[in-house]
Amino acid sequence: MGNSMQKPLKTKSVYMKEQLGDKLGDDFEQNKKTISSLKLPMSKKTVNRISGYLVRETKRAKKAKVE
Repeated sequence: MGNSMQKPLKTKSVYMKEQLGDKLGDDFEQNKKTISSLKLPMSKKTVNRISGYLVRETKRAKKAKVE
């Protein structure tokens, strides 16, 4: 079993996806650079968690669209 994602991080991720939709996708490294370039007061761990969550959600959305 994996670690659960905290609600505030999910909320931030959804907000970032709405604001930066075309800049965020299913590439972890690109998402990480985009989020880091915003100059928000977040730790490296938080940026990585948000980036990973966005990658998973993007892949899930694409998979659901195909089926």
